[in-house]
Amino acid sequence: MFASMIAAYNALSGEMKSIVDNLTCYHDVTFHARDAIIEDLGIQTLERIRKENPPVEHPIVVTQPNTGKKALYIDEMHASPIKDMHPEESKYLLEFLYRHTSKPEFQCRIQWKINAVIMWDNLCVKHRGVHDFGTAHREMQRVALVGDQRPQ
Repeated sequence: MFASMIAAYNALSGEMKSIVDNLTCYHDVTFHARDAIIEDLGIQTLERIRKENPPVEHPIVVTQPNTGKKALYIDEMHASPIKDMHPEESKYLLEFLYRHTSKPEFQCRIQWKINAVIMWDNLCVKHRGVHDFGTAHREMQRVALVGDQRPQ
């Protein structure tokens, strides 16, 4: 499943856009799975993962450099507290944005077929795998193009 984060941004009210336009949050690969990592693998493993992949500060709204369009740049799996915001305020604002970006009107679901090829821009599309293929074998090959710019 894919969600257009450009469409999600555009659907926000002007007032909400003015709130989120200048906010940043931390993207942390361990944020969502922190407790499970500790329980299954131990605190040392969590610390090692965070050392190898430290949390990175990103804007909540980014501009796609080729089109100039603004997009929300958050997802439930990685975004953690908003910088310089009270934790409770951050929690409620992020929860609103997660619900907002999960609306069906921003989503597209791919019907996979043999030899299907899908390409997307991670800067402005949120994606999530859906385990809806039962016991069938599904193979994915992923290629990530690396640029020299961080999201802005």
